[in-house]
Amino acid sequence: MSRRARIGWALALIAALVASGAWLVLPDEEPAHAPTAEPRSVESRDLPARAFEAAAESASRQERRRALAEHPEDEPGPGPATLRLYERTRREAEPVARAFHAAFSRYELGEGDAAALRATAMPELARELLASPPRPLPGVERRAPARLGRLELVPLAGDRSRRMLTTVELVGTVRRGDRRDPIAFELRWQEGRWLVEGLGL
Repeated sequence: MSRRARIGWALALIAALVASGAWLVLPDEEPAHAPTAEPRSVESRDLPARAFEAAAESASRQERRRALAEHPEDEPGPGPATLRLYERTRREAEPVARAFHAAFSRYELGEGDAAALRATAMPELARELLASPPRPLPGVERRAPARLGRLELVPLAGDRSRRMLTTVELVGTVRRGDRRDPIAFELRWQEGRWLVEGLGL
């Protein structure tokens, strides 16, 4: 081999060694990947739902406030004005119920008081009671009239002004001897006065 050929081989060998050494010292590189979006957290995913719920709740509160402003009587539980109306109505209606019961308790014993029944009952009820009064049985000991206990008012209907009740019920107990029974008087406001319209025994 000539001297020139040996020099060429030497240069080629050196170049190969340099290339291999450079490859060994180069740092490992990871293959490039396309950038990916960070996954959304659970809280970030809930944001639209939370915003919708908050808006719905706000609208519901506004609707309740609007309804209460238009119809304050719809507020849960009767207000002070309504309670005063109930108490005033009870004071007016209770004496009528008690007068009717006093007459009715004698009517049960065959001692009907037509005038008292007509004065405290609706005409239809008075006619029905007086049409067939009970008769005491011969030889049966006369009972004492029933005694009426405390009465509580139950409002049933009112007029359009909502300032007056037109139909109420007074409920309580009645004592006949040693026995106590429930009783209810339904009263209606008619022609400026309360009258008993029905009786529940």
